[in-house]
Amino acid sequence: MTECKVNPGRSVQADKVYLPDEIITLDEDEARSLEKRGIVTIVGTAADSTSDKSSRPNAKDSIKLAEAADSTNELDQLAEGEDRSTVQAAIDKRRAELAED
Repeated sequence: MTECKVNPGRSVQADKVYLPDEIITLDEDEARSLEKRGIVTIVGTAADSTSDKSSRPNAKDSIKLAEAADSTNELDQLAEGEDRSTVQAAIDKRRAELAED
C-alpha cells in the first residue's frame, strides 16, 4: 500500500471523497497511475519506517511537499524522521512563512 497526498485542485473518490492535501492509501499500481496523471503525489508507503529510507520520496520531491504545505501539522509529518539537511531547511523555511501569515 502506498500513501499519497491529493494535489491542489484535485480530488480522489475511493471509499469517500478525498480533497486536496488529504492523505490517502492506495495500492501501488493505482498510486503510480494517479501520480502520472498529476492527481496525487506519492509520499511513502503505509508500512514506512524511518529506517526504510529507500522508499521515501527523494529530496527534490520532499522539498516540493514542504513548499506546498498549508499547515504546521503537515510540516511536522514531513519532518518526522527527516535527516536530510536540504529537506529540513525547506521545512524550516515554510514553517517561518506560515508563522508570518
